[in-house]
Amino acid sequence: MRAFIPLVLAASMVAASASPPVTGSPTLRQMRSARGLAWAPAGGLVLRGQGCGGRQRSATCGLKGLRAKILSDEAAVAVKDVIPSTAEWVKGFIVALKICPFAKEPLNKGTIRYAISTAEDGDSLRDDVFAECARLLDTPVQETVTTLMMAPEWKETVDKWGEVGYWLEDFLEEEVDEIFDGKMGVVFFHPEWTFQEMLPDDPLHFERRAPFPTVSLLRKDDIKTHVTEAMGRGVNLSKEVTDNNTRRLQAEGTPVLKALMAQFRAGAGSVLPYQ
Repeated sequence: MRAFIPLVLAASMVAASASPPVTGSPTLRQMRSARGLAWAPAGGLVLRGQGCGGRQRSATCGLKGLRAKILSDEAAVAVKDVIPSTAEWVKGFIVALKICPFAKEPLNKGTIRYAISTAEDGDSLRDDVFAECARLLDTPVQETVTTLMMAPEWKETVDKWGEVGYWLEDFLEEEVDEIFDGKMGVVFFHPEWTFQEMLPDDPLHFERRAPFPTVSLLRKDDIKTHVTEAMGRGVNLSKEVTDNNTRRLQAEGTPVLKALMAQFRAGAGSVLPYQ
């Protein structure tokens, strides 16, 4: 399935509010496990909904046993190319080609947070994703709308990246915990991402490619707002974005998109017009 994940999450939430669940239907995790996507964390993390030391309840204070390895803002800015290349990718690809309809406004308002994870494997990546999810929930939406967390030191394969990503998508969507409680959505990007059902040179693979392994974090309430507004206009936003991405990516073609991604990775910017 290649539909852009935030739209799928939001569309499913809207649909679920009008339709009762189907008894006995498999969960996403069960379906993915049947396909051999069976990664699971080593454990050691407890999610609790209490605050810390009498302070007002916050998502961050409810994370116990977290071993997050996210660089400080000062250290992240000092890392060569990672944040500038990702910012150029957002501007010159995601927004220029309208790959995601949610990206232009936070780009223009400066409400995208760029974070760098030093995770090298699935367990450390899980902790960093949870830490950034908690930080986003604790931050006013006027300050940060979405977070892009890059993991340039990731040492495992793109397949493992996808397995970890699917596990985290499932956990945040299906698990009932006292911290996230269905409030967060994540999307995983990777420089080598491929959709299994497509030919290796299909340009649609670039819908989920980025200069570095990257996780996009969004509040589900924000996604649902976009989808509900579109429904009010009689627009199926998921279909509209999928159709747009297919048309735009196929029009650019794989050679152009490969060259474009190489430019982003090298910090050279984009040749596509920013709209």
